[in-house]
Amino acid sequence: MERLRAFEIRIGHGPSFDNARKGVLVEDYLAGKRIQGCPR
Repeated sequence: MERLRAFEIRIGHGPSFDNARKGVLVEDYLAGKRIQGCPR
């Protein structure tokens, strides 16, 4: 997750999302708010 912070994305896996959404997801995983495979 630490490495993913630096990557710019244009389209995500599954429903499309942008860099802002990616940032939220990465921060949530790092904070322990999400687990691998969490659908939301």
